Amino acid sequence: MENRQVTFANSGRLLGLVAVLLLGAMSASADTLAVTEDGVWGADVPTTTWSAPNESWSISFQISSNPAVSKVGQTIYGGYFDGAFSDFNYTLNGAVVSTSLPEITWYSTGYGGLFNVNWTGASFEPEGDQAYTGSESDPTIVPGTYDLGLYSGVFLGQDLEPLSGDVVIEEAETPVPEPSSFFLLGTGLLGLAGLTGRKLFA
Repeated sequence: MENRQVTFANSGRLLGLVAVLLLGAMSASADTLAVTEDGVWGADVPTTTWSAPNESWSISFQISSNPAVSKVGQTIYGGYFDGAFSDFNYTLNGAVVSTSLPEITWYSTGYGGLFNVNWTGASFEPEGDQAYTGSESDPTIVPGTYDLGLYSGVFLGQDLEPLSGDVVIEEAETPVPEPSSFFLLGTGLLGLAGLTGRKLFA
């Protein structure tokens, strides 16, 4: 009888572990946010790695709703922090521009809000509402559509080009398991439960 109880307990633990892993994967995907921004360069913009006259451009990256923070600062205007991110892409006229991105800095309302995307040769500086709550050392990114303010711009070397449009922060899309995947998972769990029952009552 004791061995049967141990078998039942071990199987129960296994089923519980599977459930926890599934719930963890679901919550992890819900915790990831996609940030996108796009526009069209003006007719007078210089031709660089990042820009060309009248060409479309877009920026996208992913960030946790509670990102890891690598740097925090305070000024007389407000606070800022650098937040960990992933899957950064910059495209020019639909083509991905290869770049090494060192940081994305988020700003409080007093410091202009939204964030800066900085890399060698260019700095995208959308200005608008503050896109996080909490402190700079423990921020929570807030999803939404953020209109760009009057002083939004892009520095290309020493030249400042105006930005217009909006920034969208939303839950990142994740692949939805097919119904057959759920069926197979359920069948496997039922089979495991049946095997446990046979061992208990053998």
